[in-house]
This record gives sequence, C-alpha cells and structure tokens, in this order.
Amino acid sequence: MFTQSMFPDPPTTHSNYNIQDTEIDKCFPWPDVSDSEVKDAIYNSAQNKSPGPDGINFLCLRQGYQAIPTTLTELFKSLLKIGYHPHCWREATGAIIRKPNQPDYTIPKAYRPVSLLNCLGKISEKIMVNRLAYIAETQGLLESEQMGGRPGRSALDGVMALVHDVQHANCNSNVLSALFVDLKGAFDHMSKIQLLLILQSLGFPPCSALIDRYLSLRQTAWSCILWAVATDFTFYSECSVHRVLCGLCIRGW
Repeated sequence: MFTQSMFPDPPTTHSNYNIQDTEIDKCFPWPDVSDSEVKDAIYNSAQNKSPGPDGINFLCLRQGYQAIPTTLTELFKSLLKIGYHPHCWREATGAIIRKPNQPDYTIPKAYRPVSLLNCLGKISEKIMVNRLAYIAETQGLLESEQMGGRPGRSALDGVMALVHDVQHANCNSNVLSALFVDLKGAFDHMSKIQLLLILQSLGFPPCSALIDRYLSLRQTAWSCILWAVATDFTFYSECSVHRVLCGLCIRGW
C-alpha cells in the first residue's frame, strides 16, 4: 500500500539531456567555492539535526572542521568543481509517520514519509542552493510576485499582494477573478531530465553535472510502523522497505 501510493515510479520523458550541449560562453559566472561558503554551510546548520545512515550530525562536523578545516574545505571545493556527489551521500534512512488526528489510519494519506540524509551531503547541498538562489534573484529569473522559497518573503506578502489587486480593481470599478491551483505531489513527480534541460536553457554552468548525480540512484532504507485498531486494543508491527529512487530526490530533514 505504502510503496504504490508514496513511491510512484519516476515520470517518463522523451527528451534527451546532454551536458556537452551546454554553451559555456553564455552561462552565468561560476567561481570556485570559497572557504567561507564551506564554513557557513557547516555552522549555519542546527548542530543537533538528526543524522543520516552514517550517524554523523553537524555537531560532529563542527568539531571536525575545527580540527582539519583545510581538509574539509578542499574536499568540498574539489567535489563541487568536478560535479560529483558521492553514492554514500545519496543514501537515506526513511520513516513513515502517521499524521495526528486523522479519521482513518487505514489509508496512505494518513501517513507521511520523512527521510534523514547524511549531513556531509547537506553541506554540498547548502552551497549549491545558496548559489542557485543568488543567481535566480540577481539575474531576474523569478517572477516578481513569487513568494515561496525566497528570502525575506512569506505567505503574508502573497496575501497582501492579492488584497492590493482586489482593492485596485474595486477602485477602478473592475471585476477581479482569481484562480487558485494546488499541484498535488509536484515535488515527488519532478522529471530530472526536464529539470536539467531547464537549467541548461537558463544559462546555468555545468553545475548541472552535480545536480544530475545528486538526483540519480538515490537509496532509502524505510522503516514504518503500521497501526491497526481493533475493537478494544491497538497493536503495531514494524517493517522495512529498501527502494532505489532513480531520478527523484526525497525530502530530507
């Protein structure tokens, strides 16, 4: 039940992606990773954040950085320069947790999956996310009224923008229509090939090689607790699922 509903097969596409088609001379500048980027990625993360399969959390990584800062810095500089994300960082420990106050725990919608990623891999992720976000903001790649996933903006700003449009229409004796769309499972059904083609068309440098590897052959060992309620008692059983995720990225904590 959980396998079919929570872990669907990756979407198919007839498009082809080739990193060699990237026009380097038309790409945005992409300087080498700096020492401060690596340090900030380590120290700006919660030190008690739950670790992945390797059991190493950010508190341990902070201690390691203090002991061998040059070694860790050169490691991430090299990996990001050649565009490689190690296989061990693509492994995760997953858990299926039931949502509180649900009327029916026999359906998959009453549960949500959570995956714990290795913190070493999160350092690389944070550096990439900060760089991509900076380029998107400074190069005008985002709509002016996009609120989600942008620093300094929240849902309140979206509401204020909508109220402004409504009041402006009323002042001009116009009728305003609004369409609200909720894309269910959009993140989980992302096409890796289409994402890479979009990045390539926007002029991103060959950082797409790293993103390609990051989204390929991810593995998660799942543990779930299945609850069943009988007439006068509750019991649970434990099971685990090991699934290879090709072309998809699992949400992580």
